[in-house]
Amino acid sequence: MNDDAESVHLNTSYEIGQLLHNNPIGAPVPNYACALIEGIRAELARAFWNTQQKEWEGSPDFNSWDDREWTHGLTPLPPGIEWRHYYNWGGCPDDDDWDQAQAEAPNFSFEGVEIRWYKRFGRSMNANVVWEPAKWVRWFERCVQTISAWESTNCSALSYRDPDPMPDPDGKVPL
Repeated sequence: MNDDAESVHLNTSYEIGQLLHNNPIGAPVPNYACALIEGIRAELARAFWNTQQKEWEGSPDFNSWDDREWTHGLTPLPPGIEWRHYYNWGGCPDDDDWDQAQAEAPNFSFEGVEIRWYKRFGRSMNANVVWEPAKWVRWFERCVQTISAWESTNCSALSYRDPDPMPDPDGKVPL
């Protein structure tokens, strides 16, 4: 093995559940790309809170099963970004409420890149692309810029402007 191959560590495990549920399996996602996708997840969680004033289902802190309102990724997100926490892995295609299209949909997609995982974020991550690190970084930057633009357009806290932010001549600040 050469030095280049040794320097790229891959998340190479696949889950039998992915095959049993007919979940498409792509190329393993390199560990550095997993870290970039985790960064996107954190940015989405932060921007979602700022625009919606509630916790996003994909947020790393969204762990209470009692409080979950599963929407299968249909919560408001920046245009061009899709995120599905996970599909109903407890179900099967014979169930009345089974939606095969949702089961086959990627967990995360942006600009044609589809990322899938099994049950939990980061588990057996795979993608429909195989890229060099520099291309992953450029893609990541475009995704973060998309999130930032969406947040600045939709965040009431960012769009609020105090009509008279300066103190009056007596030095009093209007409240």
